[in-house]
Amino acid sequence: MFTRNTAWGSKKIGDVAGNISPQGYRYLSFDGKATPAHRLAWLWVTGAWPSADVDHINRDHSDNRIENLRSVTRSVNCHNIVARASCGEKGVTLSTKRKKWEARICVNSKHIYLGTYASLAETAAARKGAEIALGLHQ
Repeated sequence: MFTRNTAWGSKKIGDVAGNISPQGYRYLSFDGKATPAHRLAWLWVTGAWPSADVDHINRDHSDNRIENLRSVTRSVNCHNIVARASCGEKGVTLSTKRKKWEARICVNSKHIYLGTYASLAETAAARKGAEIALGLHQ
C-alpha cells in the first residue's frame, strides 16, 4: 500500500495514494506519468522494473501485496482472467450451428480447438485439462 507523503487539497499525509481506474487498478503519479501501483510495488520490492507483465494471482486488481504479484509473459497473464463468456467458463462457447459446446484455448498466439462436447461440464473439463497439460495458471 502506497501512502501520500504530501498533503494536497482534501488529501492528507498518510492517505492511500493514487486513483482507481475503471478496471479496478490503482494508479500513482511516478516520474510525471500515471503508473500502475502493482508495477511500482514490484519495483519497490525487487529493485528492478518488471521485464514482463505483472499478474495479480488472485485476480483482485486492488491487491498489490508482493505475494499476490508475479512477473509473467502476456500469454500467461491472459490465461489468468475472469471468464467473460455467458456460460461462465473461459474458452467455452455454445455452437448455435451444431447445438453443442466447443472448447478452445490460445497459447503463444496460436488458437487450439479442443473439440465439441454434449455438455457444458464435459467442455469445461476439457478446457481445464488443456490448461493443466500446457502448464497454464488458473
